[in-house]
Amino acid sequence: MKRITASAAAAVMLSGMCCLNAAAAENSAFTQDQINSSDVKPILSMSEIDIPADKLSENRTVNISLSVSGASKKYSTAEVWTIFDDRLVINRAADGKPAAVKGPAAKYLNTAFGITDYYNKQERRLIKQNGVRFIAACGNDYGLDGVLYTVQVTLPENAAAGDVYPLDIVYMDSDITGNPYVFSSFTNISNSEDGQLMEAWTFQNGLHSGYIRIVDDVPPSTVLGDANLDGKVTVADSVAILQHIANKDKFGLTSQALENADVYNRGDGISARDALTIQKLDAGVISSLPESSE
Repeated sequence: MKRITASAAAAVMLSGMCCLNAAAAENSAFTQDQINSSDVKPILSMSEIDIPADKLSENRTVNISLSVSGASKKYSTAEVWTIFDDRLVINRAADGKPAAVKGPAAKYLNTAFGITDYYNKQERRLIKQNGVRFIAACGNDYGLDGVLYTVQVTLPENAAAGDVYPLDIVYMDSDITGNPYVFSSFTNISNSEDGQLMEAWTFQNGLHSGYIRIVDDVPPSTVLGDANLDGKVTVADSVAILQHIANKDKFGLTSQALENADVYNRGDGISARDALTIQKLDAGVISSLPESSE
């Protein structure tokens, strides 16, 4: 992997949010056993969203998110490339860059969002991609778990039941891109061996791509923990709860979703404790839902 040190990246970000890729340096090579022994094993995940086909006529815009778990206060520098299905139209700012919104996990980080096009110097051609290049840095390891960013995409007019739109997280380096200034990163402020091992583990084992899937309408049912109504319980449900708590107008949950989300001290409504309970289930700390405070 090619990258600059975390401290250098933070300095660049803090001084003007400009390109983090200058003066890339070669990371140390690790054996597979060393990578597997990393003390910190972050998971980067994209949203997994099911949309009933009969709702498409009402609204074809969808909020999707990149989230991280298992790395709270262990990282200061991140560059994560996400590539979406070409049929999805990304909401863009006036400068043409993705109009993404920084999430709670990046609260203490300086962030920037870029397009994912890059120039392959070896092939002498521009590679165009449909996604978001998320760049973040800080002067200390203040990166948190949770949503790193959210961006809105629009489904095509001919979207129909059975369609699946992949939301991929991809690893990028100079060997892949033919460009020494294009790379992925996720490390600590000192870029220590622990930070490099964490980064290597993340991009080798911790990338969970997502999707938007158009499904036939099905009757709602109570599935404890299923806050995003995709029929299963994952970290994405925890993200949906935290988004709802942070901004109910933008990330509102249906009555069925709220019923499903109430998994901690069931009956008292939802809070961040419900999101934590789902994370505990996903990590194997608890084996079933709901969870009681007693």
